[in-house]
Amino acid sequence: MDFFDTRYFRINKLILSFVGLWPYQRSFMKILALSFAIFGVTMVCAPQITYLFKHLDDLDGLFELMPTTSGGLICVIKIITLTRNSEAFKVLLEQMHEDWRHLLTRQETQILTRYAENARTFTLVYSISLVVFVSCYSTLPLSGPILDIISPLNETRPRRMPHPAEFFVNQDKYFYVLLLSTYIAYAACISIAIGTETMYVLMVEHICGMYDILCFRLENLTTRDKLELIQNKDIFGHDEIRQRVRRCIQLHEKLRLFIELMESSFALFLLFDIGLGCMLLASSCVMFVVRLGRSSEIARYVALVLLQSCRLFFSSWAGQEVIDHSARISMAAYNGIWYNAPIEMQKCLILLIAKSQKGSQITIAKLYVTNLEGFSMIMKTSVSYCTLMISLRETSV
Repeated sequence: MDFFDTRYFRINKLILSFVGLWPYQRSFMKILALSFAIFGVTMVCAPQITYLFKHLDDLDGLFELMPTTSGGLICVIKIITLTRNSEAFKVLLEQMHEDWRHLLTRQETQILTRYAENARTFTLVYSISLVVFVSCYSTLPLSGPILDIISPLNETRPRRMPHPAEFFVNQDKYFYVLLLSTYIAYAACISIAIGTETMYVLMVEHICGMYDILCFRLENLTTRDKLELIQNKDIFGHDEIRQRVRRCIQLHEKLRLFIELMESSFALFLLFDIGLGCMLLASSCVMFVVRLGRSSEIARYVALVLLQSCRLFFSSWAGQEVIDHSARISMAAYNGIWYNAPIEMQKCLILLIAKSQKGSQITIAKLYVTNLEGFSMIMKTSVSYCTLMISLRETSV
């Protein structure tokens, strides 16, 4: 069985394969799936942008378009990022596989398995939540036709698309065709968002698991009875301790390089995800205020606000997890029975402790650190944008 077909990675692999972003996919299937993803984001973005240029003086229409347009553009950036950095993405996956193959003890396997299970649980919960939130937003157009059947009036109720769009055809005549194509486009965008974001969290959980393994090795550096070695050795002395210290230093450096490669691969992804995410959140809040008297539409924008708030939170939480786990290394090295190690190995441990004083962190172009403090700043910025947009709307009325 392929490593990524195991229970911990199968869902992520299937979702990314569905939109053509899995790097090990066969060329024909990759092109076919990627064409579906591109069709989806095109069907979301192009009609809205066209509508925007035709109604430049409609400020309410602009605010109503911003959430879905921002979401569509985020998906475009995700496709571009993972397609352009396909080789780097493959290197990251291969490194994860190698880390699993080089686990030394049963305890280490249990540690990494626990984090992989956490990532799998997050993938399932996040996928279901995203589908529910988007469904709440997109199913309002069906209320008119359903009410025409349940409680018909003398005239047909007005038909509306999930978002304002210009299709250059008679929307009343081809309403169901356009609505179906829009829902297919939404399905593609949801799959792109779920696949990329859960894979990002999966890699972060892998990093946290490897940091926990590093802490475990440092705390048990000179203790034999707590380590159930897979390759049992009769001789346990300075050579064995030297080998363990060497493995710890190599693992620490490997994790640093893994985070750097992950940063460079996902930099564009995170930059637009946070930047456009602020606009999505602010415009959704504006539309919530504007539609406050219409109970049928409030639920749509409440769903969008909750969706984007959760997305921004989990992106920041993942970065905070890396900071917290990497900060434990120096304490773990100090708590271990380091004084039983040879003098030269004690010096190596001092260097490791010094290097780990500053915790690892995931940054965007070395300018913005993804952590919970950053999440707080993003939410404050979004509220400021929301206030500005409401002021502009009131001024224009």
